Amino acid sequence: MYLLHIDMEKTRVFSSVQVNFQKPICDEIFAWGEHAIPDEELFIDIDNMHFGREDEIHVTILYGLHSESPQQVRELLTRTKPFEIKLGKIGVFTNSDKFDVVKIDAQGDALTEINQRIAKHVVFTNKYLLYQPHVTIAYVNKGKGWKHNNVDVFDGKRVLVDQITFSSRTGQKTYIKLTV
Repeated sequence: MYLLHIDMEKTRVFSSVQVNFQKPICDEIFAWGEHAIPDEELFIDIDNMHFGREDEIHVTILYGLHSESPQQVRELLTRTKPFEIKLGKIGVFTNSDKFDVVKIDAQGDALTEINQRIAKHVVFTNKYLLYQPHVTIAYVNKGKGWKHNNVDVFDGKRVLVDQITFSSRTGQKTYIKLTV
């Protein structure tokens, strides 16, 4: 059950590049989140667009792109081969004074390399200097995330990536197939 659904497509400031996960791993992550995180622990702040459970399981490669066109990203991904992401333990970002972010660590040299390649060639705005690949599960009330830290239910699972998603600030998604 999702406590709140807001049409994020109308509220984005920037475009992003991400890896969208497919079934069955999406269903596993959704199910774990619903089982492990009670609704009353979910953080909801409509004004700042942080709320509840993530409804699109993904790893962001780079957020904050100014362009609404996927063309430059498509060109930068030419000859990029499919790769794997290895999931790690569940962790928590606690850098907000309002909420904790329950997330799954994600590893993959290709993620970092693609992040750096795109960041080097596109105009973007991003307040985070260090790229930390992860899968957000939910935003929870401050102080509630710690109990999920180091849970290893997804540790070692691998996800094959054969396409990258360009998501414009208007919500238009373009899927860029990786070549073999």
